[in-house]
Amino acid sequence: MKKMIFILAISFVIFNSSFVIVYAQLQGQAKIDSLLKELPKMKEDTNAVNLYSALSSVYSSINPDEGIKSGEKGLKISEKINWLKGQVNCNNSLAGNYRNKSNYPKALEYLNKAMTINEEIGNKVGIASNLGSIGIIYRIQFNNPKALEYLKKSFSIYEELGNKEGIAAAAIGLGGVYVMQSDYLRALEYFNQALKIEKELNNKVGIANNLGSIAIVYSIQSDYPNALEYYNKALNIQEELGNKVGIAGNLSNIGRIFQNLSEFKKALDYYFKALKINEEIGNKSNIAVNVGNIGSIYYSQNDYSNALDYLQKALKINEEIGNITGIAINLESIGLLYGKINNYPKALDYLHKALKINEEINNN
Repeated sequence: MKKMIFILAISFVIFNSSFVIVYAQLQGQAKIDSLLKELPKMKEDTNAVNLYSALSSVYSSINPDEGIKSGEKGLKISEKINWLKGQVNCNNSLAGNYRNKSNYPKALEYLNKAMTINEEIGNKVGIASNLGSIGIIYRIQFNNPKALEYLKKSFSIYEELGNKEGIAAAAIGLGGVYVMQSDYLRALEYFNQALKIEKELNNKVGIANNLGSIAIVYSIQSDYPNALEYYNKALNIQEELGNKVGIAGNLSNIGRIFQNLSEFKKALDYYFKALKINEEIGNKSNIAVNVGNIGSIYYSQNDYSNALDYLQKALKINEEIGNITGIAINLESIGLLYGKINNYPKALDYLHKALKINEEINNN
């Protein structure tokens, strides 16, 4: 159970791997404001497409709904003027926004559209980027074979091109898959390889992602002092960048450390902070994790009423977004709770449902 929780946790960090073409220099609300000032001056040309694509990319970690609106406007103009490069950028930015809203089918749809165009124009860097982004989504969906397939293809193309940024992005993605497969030594090798490159490039987003990823491995291994050190370093950078997805992820993971240390008050404080941010950006997958974790703390404190309320909320969200693993975890937790309060018929019902789903996951 503990390992599965950490497998879910790694989504918060690896989720931000920089495969999708983004405008890293445009992070933050201040940059959004400066871009918005340019809109009235724009004609329906390549400059307008670049502006909408940039807005969409920046919004992806702050306000994905607005990011989708900007991406759609840019895509419409790029199609009207038949500018393929602009279509690629807008499809990629739209994929990033849908990914941050946990709408993975739509994210994959836009990524495949971008990759088709990149193949048409012979853009190898773009192809590698799309392969990596698709691999990350499969990893988030716990489809490890597909994730490894796409990420290894991405890694190979980047190595062939000598593209350090791409190698680092693919390495962090591969490390995430190996964590899920409990191959922690190989995971740390990839994470440290990526961290070294990101430091050479002075890429703060990449540095933060790798610090958080390394922290997750230490967390799984119960090396909590090292885990907290790396999480806090990652959190500081994400706060500097204004990356709400990254901030929420690290807050949640720090909360989980304090939960494992039975420091429940601190854990709840971090979980509620993470939940507030995830609700602001509409990230349902991470909301479900936060709500479920809050429920588990109330359970540990014998506050079964609040625990049941939060666990059922988490279950409902996971059912809405089709997160099979999250559903299994919530069903098991609710079943154990009913057992604790001596409601054995309901306990058996929920535990049998959880067992059935776990058997299906293992068979797949």
